[in-house]
Amino acid sequence: MKLAKSRNGLAGYRSIHTNRALHDWEIRFLEYRLEVVASWPESARKEATMQAIVLRLATVRPAA
Repeated sequence: MKLAKSRNGLAGYRSIHTNRALHDWEIRFLEYRLEVVASWPESARKEATMQAIVLRLATVRPAA
């Protein structure tokens, strides 16, 4: 499989976090995932998944 080239190299190495709209989309998606995971039965997996989502939200959300 051949990747498309960009001016700076392979397209796969370009930063995906340069677009504000992407951040907004990711935040909405992560908030949705939290709602879904909250409906899971209590378990270590549920707790770990929720912690991972919250951690990712903390890194994606703009500083308030």
